[in-house]
Amino acid sequence: MVKSYLRYEAQSTFGVIASPGGKAVFDHSGRLSITPALESVIVWDIKKGTQVVRWSDSDNTAEVTCIARSPNGKDYAVGYVDGSIRLFDLTGNTVNVVLNGHRGSVSALRFDSTGTVLASGARDTDIVLWDVVGEVGLYRLRGHKDEITGLAFVAARGETALNASASGHV
Repeated sequence: MVKSYLRYEAQSTFGVIASPGGKAVFDHSGRLSITPALESVIVWDIKKGTQVVRWSDSDNTAEVTCIARSPNGKDYAVGYVDGSIRLFDLTGNTVNVVLNGHRGSVSALRFDSTGTVLASGARDTDIVLWDVVGEVGLYRLRGHKDEITGLAFVAARGETALNASASGHV
């Protein structure tokens, strides 16, 4: 058997495609993948296999932990290890809003159906409801004993927040 495959060498490297610490999110059309890449976020065109844009903030060196898509389809919330949250626009590379309110790594993000309220959960066991338009925290919810692992808004006579933690509480 001839080992002809040994003749091939890599001509170039592609770079970081995605970091293992966070999960990719797709845009509303399913054409673009928004993936965490260390301290940056890369938007990939899935069909072409090309990088569309790279979101980064020069003031930030923390790794991306989670990403959430707004119902309007163009705004994305990005959570970081240092507890900060940054809102990016799909079309640009600028940070629209920076929200600081967690002492631990942001582990869950979710927008409500209007896109004006953002819920964030973190390893500090707190949940913060943010007014995205006013760029302020509305409420801090405490009571979990472990990291917040999931958030959801349930429509029942207005919107109600639902959360889950690693300790098994819902």
